[in-house]
Amino acid sequence: MTIDDFFKTLGYACLYKGLGEKVNQIPLEELTVSLFRASAPKQLMKQLIDYGYKVELHTSGIYYVQGFSIPIQIVDSKNHESLKVLSRSAEKEDIQKFTELARDFSEPGDKEKADAVLQVSVAANREKYDEVRRSENMCEALRELMKEEIEEELKKNREKSLVEGHSEGETQAKKEMAYELYHEEGFTIERIAKLVKQDRETVEKWLQEKTTA
Repeated sequence: MTIDDFFKTLGYACLYKGLGEKVNQIPLEELTVSLFRASAPKQLMKQLIDYGYKVELHTSGIYYVQGFSIPIQIVDSKNHESLKVLSRSAEKEDIQKFTELARDFSEPGDKEKADAVLQVSVAANREKYDEVRRSENMCEALRELMKEEIEEELKKNREKSLVEGHSEGETQAKKEMAYELYHEEGFTIERIAKLVKQDRETVEKWLQEKTTA
């Protein structure tokens, strides 16, 4: 993380401030900037201090940068278990811990933040998430957090079937997705039924047909 990365991120926050449809629709006092790194960016912090800004250790692994109109913090994620998923080398255990923690979030704002962290983590660890998502021991919390992505896969499967000319393309796509979710990703029949918008009996019939085919 360089000094340019720092000011680029701050610039994005300032641009966001100006996106309101009305004057001051997005109050400055509601903005904060958080930068995450797997280790403390000592060179960056030294440069900020040289420019006259104050960098202080607020708590373990969290540094406040003083002197800007927007509150800014730099977070050393290795000191925080729940943020290890932001690393490009996140482990399965890190993913499991984060999803279990996020499952207990009840406030809308907390859920949005957890979703934002998940998106960054998935982008940095695509193969690891695919591996965990398809394991038999994948926790329900991760399935819930990745619900939208799974539903997007279902949509693509359905569109592919229709393009290929299946007379009952949508049903066929749902059958294939149901089989994959049940046998490869360990979803319960009730959860699959909710995703494909069918009753439990229909899903059970599909799975039986696929097994005996």
